[in-house]
Amino acid sequence: MRSPRARSASERTHAERAASADQTTTKDYGPIAQTVKQSGATALFYAGYDAQGAQFAKALKSVGYNGIRMSGNGVKSDVFVQGAKADGEGWYMSCGCQDATVAPAACTTAVS
Repeated sequence: MRSPRARSASERTHAERAASADQTTTKDYGPIAQTVKQSGATALFYAGYDAQGAQFAKALKSVGYNGIRMSGNGVKSDVFVQGAKADGEGWYMSCGCQDATVAPAACTTAVS
């Protein structure tokens, strides 16, 4: 009997990918947030996912980073909103999800 073939990343569910990623991703964003703050950067783009983005938002707030904070559609979710709470307010999200000229409501989000 042959063992089942491992599923590729594209075949796994979002929950399976998130659980797998959570085992290997950063847990403490404090040092990274401190580096961003000390760099004097006036803006940053976070290219990650929602749960970790919420942790990063909290860390940025705790070190007093006041620059522009932006992310892509990997953070545009209730997971980010609920995880970051007030620390996620003011973030800008970039997403090719809908054409805002056709669907003006696409410009409205809970985190902007």
